[in-house]
Amino acid sequence: MEWPFPISRETLVGVDGESSSSGPIRAVFRHMDGDWQFFPSAALVGFGRRPIGNLVDDDPTLNEVADLAAGHKAVRETKGGSWERSAI
Repeated sequence: MEWPFPISRETLVGVDGESSSSGPIRAVFRHMDGDWQFFPSAALVGFGRRPIGNLVDDDPTLNEVADLAAGHKAVRETKGGSWERSAI
């Protein structure tokens, strides 16, 4: 499969400081400046950076939001659930 995101797999993206242990990604933000953030919930427990490729390797369903427009967010209730998109 071709890499679907408009940034390279090695690009560092914002993550919750506890993202490796706090469950699946349920909220994705793409800011107007193009910066991406991936969080397990709306409640931020800290802030860190990880390569986006590592996140997608852990959860291939994140490919579903690769076309998220700048200035928008996508949220879902559970891993594999439907993404709801809206402006930030």
